[in-house]
Amino acid sequence: GAAVLGGYAAAKMAGYPDIDQMAYLASSLCCVGALAGLSTQTSSRQGNALGIIGIGTGMTATIGALAPSHDVLTQMAAMMGVGGTIGAIVSSRIAVSDLPQLVAAFHSFVGLAAVLTAIAKYLADVDLFPEDPAGNVHKAAIFLGTFIGGVTFTGSLV
Repeated sequence: GAAVLGGYAAAKMAGYPDIDQMAYLASSLCCVGALAGLSTQTSSRQGNALGIIGIGTGMTATIGALAPSHDVLTQMAAMMGVGGTIGAIVSSRIAVSDLPQLVAAFHSFVGLAAVLTAIAKYLADVDLFPEDPAGNVHKAAIFLGTFIGGVTFTGSLV
């Protein structure tokens, strides 16, 4: 994990132009490998490690690509702290036998996040759609994000 993140940081500081996309690809491959590794008990530790590396790399590459200001980084850290605290409190109160319900509840939040992200993207770009030749493609992607996120949100609550 440290080698991947260190390599990303070194390439980013050296100004390598495609390093963000390469980090996204590495992150995706690690996450797919994590799913395969988590499928059996004998490889579950490797799968867990790949998942951690994949998510960590994806988050680092996203922050690196955004290049946020220190104020925004502070806000991001504060929100991650709030989310981590809520997650720790919820997970400490849940028995192992209740994990499927907890996973379904957290999955519903993922669906809600997809809906809210799609709505925000539409509101941010609504003025550009008439001028953009790919405007209809963007609107279709926003519709699908809203629809699939809404189905995920409501389906996970049931």
